[in-house]
Order: sequence, then structure tokens, then C-alpha cells
Amino acid sequence: MKKFVLVLLLALCLPAASLALPLTSADIAKMVQDCPTLEEYRGAEPAVIWSRKQLYTQDSQGRAVKSTSYVILCGATARLGWLQDQLIAPNGGHIELEQAAIFDPGTAKLLHNLPYDRDELAEHGRLIVNFPKMDDVYVLVLSYRQIFAEPNVMEDIAWLGSEYPTWEGSVQIRIAKDQALDWESSTDAIPTIDVDETFRRYGWFYFKQPANRGMRGMLESSDPYVVFSLTTGPATAVAMMRDLEERRWPGLPEKYVVNEGSPRDKALKTIEKFWRSADRLPGRGTWRSARMIPAGGPWTTWESMYLLASWLQKQGWKAEVWFQHVLPQDRESISCAPALTHPVFLLSEPGSKKSWYYVPGQPGEPGKLPVSLRGKTLYAAGTKKLRRHSVGGTRLEKNRLSIAWNLDVDADCIVSGTVDIRARNNWVETCESLADGRKDQIYSLFPGLEGWIDLDRDLDISPLGSQGFKLVLPVKARSGIEGQQGLMIGLPSIAPGPMMRLLDVGSSAVLKYPFVVEQSYRVQLPKGYRSMGAPLKMEQGSMVSSYTSQYRINQRKNQLEGEEKLIQSSTRVDVPYLGGFKRVIETWGTWRGTSLALMPVGRSK
Repeated sequence: MKKFVLVLLLALCLPAASLALPLTSADIAKMVQDCPTLEEYRGAEPAVIWSRKQLYTQDSQGRAVKSTSYVILCGATARLGWLQDQLIAPNGGHIELEQAAIFDPGTAKLLHNLPYDRDELAEHGRLIVNFPKMDDVYVLVLSYRQIFAEPNVMEDIAWLGSEYPTWEGSVQIRIAKDQALDWESSTDAIPTIDVDETFRRYGWFYFKQPANRGMRGMLESSDPYVVFSLTTGPATAVAMMRDLEERRWPGLPEKYVVNEGSPRDKALKTIEKFWRSADRLPGRGTWRSARMIPAGGPWTTWESMYLLASWLQKQGWKAEVWFQHVLPQDRESISCAPALTHPVFLLSEPGSKKSWYYVPGQPGEPGKLPVSLRGKTLYAAGTKKLRRHSVGGTRLEKNRLSIAWNLDVDADCIVSGTVDIRARNNWVETCESLADGRKDQIYSLFPGLEGWIDLDRDLDISPLGSQGFKLVLPVKARSGIEGQQGLMIGLPSIAPGPMMRLLDVGSSAVLKYPFVVEQSYRVQLPKGYRSMGAPLKMEQGSMVSSYTSQYRINQRKNQLEGEEKLIQSSTRVDVPYLGGFKRVIETWGTWRGTSLALMPVGRSK
């Protein structure tokens, strides 16, 4: 397996000219020679980001300008909606498209310059680019600039990971020589610093960054970032929260308002109905000026929180928006409002003095502490500083992901039934992208569901008390062949994406939490057929983890029954144990490479 390890280059910062646009056929031809093909990723990736650059500068009036460019090698099945989520003007500023084009990697010729909605850009600050469906491999070039409103304010969080693996990337910052930059890197990487007579330049350069696929990783270092600012203290975060709190938000669209049930049920069902709709844009850390937001939506995630809070307050509720932050916050902390993450509500029902946290999109027992907030620190706006609340709660519960297949096989090789997926405790946070209503993320979290489920259906997600949530999906596919001797049936199997990403670890690592993953099967065999046998019992172990699987044929019920289980008992994996750790994970998935052989009753082997 190809090893993808974040590598920071200790080299001189590249000048701004390295982002020279537009890219030409000659540029693409050189990248075709220098960059990997999709085949080098063993067919596991529908796209690879050849180049991703984030450059921060200042214009003549001292306003921050962020230039972002992508060059992506895409297969026919590549999904690009995650890019669309980034193309939004910052609060009070604007966004400009520099290049959006499709190239042929075989000839390096330009195929299309992509159109965009100019009215939407002018009126609502969104760059809606028409990403086409292509039948073959292609190269997408996308580059844009975001110009911020406030002079002498430059702060941001630059995430290094993307939806697909990044071959090479950079974060570069250019400020005036007499300015000082405060920064912090989650990887502890030291930037290159280059100073001349006019500018001070900082640069972080990285190679072979694994995909995050819109999900949170299981390693402490899974979601690398660089946070930076010209100032310290909470002023910009407080100003952002105050601005959004004090706006005159419109009413919630009536199509989302639920009018049946108790006041609590009506309010929470309304939140969930809106949260999973197309009127909430899933991009994180983004908010626009009031004049840019269309009266009827859609709204970004942060805008949606304050829209919903305003609606709740009109219903007599007390509703506050609180955030987490990637860094502990005090008066000396780096000033960075975009580094606020994971907004939640603090709610009080009409006439009640009791307050409780509620995480939109995350099933839980109303009034109980959401499991994803245990051990976290939350922040909300005070008068001039951030209010802070450290949430208690034990971290000792078992972090369990349970997958249960209840299937029926018929004589035409049709496999149908349900899969019941249950995420408990820390797995809830790892699977949080389900809360975004982005159904395509389900394949990233649970690879193996492709071809088995209908994503046009609503997701049936419900709480497991205060421990987590369950997702029940109907499954159906023709999965097998009929031969002279009987049937060969392929059964579905989920290989959880966050767990399988641990195979990318190249050195000692620290996991966020120990965990258990289990996958069980009850498969009803077709009448008139019997199984030729169940897979043999398997065990695999290491110093930090173990795997077991065991199956049997219930002759009385004519069913296949069994399960596999992986237990990761330690959060630390040192180099001597790395090989065993990976072998245990690689063993996962009994039915990924095994078929179920069925023979007509009465026929001998």
C-alpha cells in the first residue's frame, strides 16, 4: 500500500508568481509528467489533487486577499460538491473567479472553460460553477480570490486536508515587513520565513496529504491545519458572534415548520427538517454580509444557526449559539474567528429555567448532554470577551461502531434487507458529517454501501438515548451468479472509512480514542438451497489490537449467522507494533473477498 505521510519541506518560500494564472496546456503537460495517475492509488481514489495552493496577501488598502488554486485529476465518478461549498464571499467582501477549466490529461489540451452564475455572484456572493459530468479522466483547474473587508485584519485557519488525497500543497502568507504574524500549526511544523526590504513571507509546504473525505480522522493528527493572525485576543470572534446575533433574520420558510406534537417536538423536528435540507449550505467557517444573503436562502451553516436561533426566540425559547475552537481561548490566544468550529445551541424551553445543549443533525435524547460534547470546551460572545464553558463527562464509555445486516437471498441472486448502523460515544463525533445532510458522505464513512442503497430516500437516523445514534437503511442489489452447480452470492460488507484510513499511518501514532467495530450477519438462504459451508473462524492479533470472526450455518432456519469484531485497545501505536496494528485492520471484511456458495437441496457436492 502506498504510504501517505505529511511531509513539510524546509525550503525557501515560493513567490506569488508560483500561482500565475491562467494555467496553460504547457503547465498541464508538465504536471502530467510529474504527478501521479489514479492507477497509482490502486483504483481506490476517484480523484487526486495534484496541486493545492493557499496564498494570503494584502491589497493596497491593507485588506486581506486569499488566493486559492486547485489542479485535480478526476475520474468519471469524482464528486466536486465540496468545492462548491468553498466558493462564497467573506463577510463584507467579495469573491472573484480567476480560472475554471477542464483539460484533457492525454493531450493537455483545454476542453472547456466552465461557466458560472454571474447574477448569483453579484447579488449573493456565491460562485456557482457548472462542474460537468465527464465520461473519462480529466483535469480540473479551479482558482479564485476572496477579498476581505476590514483593513489590517488578516486571520484564518488553513486546513491542509481535502476531500481527495493531495499530492502537493502549500500555505503561503505575505505581509509587510514591519508586521508580525502569530501562528500555530497542528503538526508543529515550523514555516520557512523570508524577509526582504518590503515583505515578510511565511510558507508551509507539504506532500502526500491523505484525503479527509469530509470526515474527521481517528488520529490526533488527522485534521492538520495552520492558524494565523496579526493580532491576539477574542475581539474578532466576539464581533462575528455579535454581528450574527444582532441581525434581523427573516422567518424560517414555512415548508420546514412542523406544527404537530408537543412544543419541544415541534421545535426540534423543525430544526432537523431544515438542517437536512438543501437550504443549508454545509461549508464550515463561512458567513456573509446581511445584504448578500437571499431572503429565502440558502444559508451557510453559521448563518443557519443564527436563523434558527432567531426563529426559536420568536417561539418563546431562549436560544444561544456556542462554538468550539481549535485552540484554547484566552486574552493572549491567536485572534481567529474562522477557527471556531462545531456550532451548537444552548436552549431553554418557554417558561423553563433549565438549559441544555443541542447539536443540530446529531440524534440524541433532548435535554441530555450530547455525547459529542463530552470533555469539550465551548465559547459564546460576552460583552468584550468570550464566555467559556468546559463540559464535563466521562471518557470511559466504550466507543463502539456496530453494523448489523439482516438479509434475504432469493433464487434469482437478489439480496435484500436492512443494515443497522449504530455509532456510540466518540464514534458519533467521527461520523458527524452525516449531520450535514450530505448524503454522498455516507460512502466515505461507510465504504461498501455503494450499489446497495438508494440515496434518494431520507436517512432514517434516530437517537440511542444519550450514547449515540443509529442509522437504518434498506438494501437491495443483484449480487451473484447462477452456475451449473448452484449460486455464488456476494454479500455486502462495510469497511469503515475512518478506520481504514489508519492504514496510511507511516510512523508511531496517537489515536483519539480506543474503539470497537463489529459487523454481524443474519442471512436467510433461498428455499430449495443450502450453503456449502461457512467461512472458517479467523483470529488476528497485535500488541495493541485484535480481530476475530466466526460464522455458522443454522440448518434448522436455513440461515447464515455470524460476526466479525475488531478491538483497538490502546490509543498509542509505536513503530515496533505498527506492522501488527495494520495487519489486524487489513483482516477486516470477511465478505469483501469471499462469496457464499449455495447448492440446490438434494444435489451432492
